[in-house]
Amino acid sequence: RGVGHGLERGVGHGIERGVGRGIERGVGHGLDHGVGRGIDADAVGAPAQHEVTRDALPELELPEPIVCVGIDDEELPRAAQRMVFASYALADMGRSRALGATIEEQEAFVDVALGVRDAQTLQLVPAAEQQQAHVALLDENIDLAGEEHLKGSELAISLRARGFRGVVCILSASSEERLAEMRRIAGVDLALTKNTRPALLGSL
Repeated sequence: RGVGHGLERGVGHGIERGVGRGIERGVGHGLDHGVGRGIDADAVGAPAQHEVTRDALPELELPEPIVCVGIDDEELPRAAQRMVFASYALADMGRSRALGATIEEQEAFVDVALGVRDAQTLQLVPAAEQQQAHVALLDENIDLAGEEHLKGSELAISLRARGFRGVVCILSASSEERLAEMRRIAGVDLALTKNTRPALLGSL
């Protein structure tokens, strides 16, 4: 389980099979920059601009299976998140979920990541049974009814302020310059283009 602040077979500060704050095997802190709102399952990432290995990252023992939560306002990216969680991270899908379709899901996200609310029902979980997710995968620009509603980077700050200890990864269609800014936000472990292939994201 030698994954630094990341997932074994999942997403994080380093994702097994080769990532630490980026993706080894020629992909760094960002992939292709000219991306749209969805995650293209067939897209190929651009060459690395920032290579970071896992050598300097702290070790984190993770259970099996892990729990992953994601948020996006569009169905296609949520479907890609579910694919990453189920097929690549081998997450516990009873407790993992991609949220964001409704205002209720968007506003409950931080509580779900912290284990305060159940991922499936959004109901409050008794304090003795609360368990945080291990990975939070955040869309940067989260809309509701066509209007910007939330920012993934703001959710990341809220998660850390409330004691979230897992991996925080932001996915965005922003420029490489903006992605670099997101990576500098305290508590953000990864900021990647939304063009990142699910298979590649899941192998981080």
